[in-house]
Amino acid sequence: MNCPLCKRNPTAHSFQHIGHTTDEIPLYYTAPAKATARDDAYSLSALRLHLDEIKGSWIWVLDCKGMEIHNQYTMQFSVAFADMLVTEHAKTLQKIVVLHPNPWIYRVVHVLREDIKRIVVFANTPMEILRATTDFSSEAKTWLLVTGAKS
Repeated sequence: MNCPLCKRNPTAHSFQHIGHTTDEIPLYYTAPAKATARDDAYSLSALRLHLDEIKGSWIWVLDCKGMEIHNQYTMQFSVAFADMLVTEHAKTLQKIVVLHPNPWIYRVVHVLREDIKRIVVFANTPMEILRATTDFSSEAKTWLLVTGAKS
């Protein structure tokens, strides 16, 4: 791990590899309610280090469960992060699975480019989550249900 924030505090970004799909595409999980880093330029540049470690195709699982107003990054930070995804990772990011979406995340996704919007899947109910994760390995599904579900 190259992120200096997460070296000091592993929960700084709540960004971690949780497994693969059945086709061996790596899955990365983020839960803003569990992250301790705040939305500033340093945190954004440190978060970039996580993304730069990813080689090849990947899927991002964004879990909005338990998010409160202080977890909902400023729109400026969100747009900067989305811009980083679009400009630096759009070719490798295969899908974004948004678990437990909230009104704030719908607004953020609304301002994304169309090619990124097309890869976003919202999953709130157990059936939607099952559909969104159908190609995840059994280990990754177990991780989401057991570890990821803990608030």
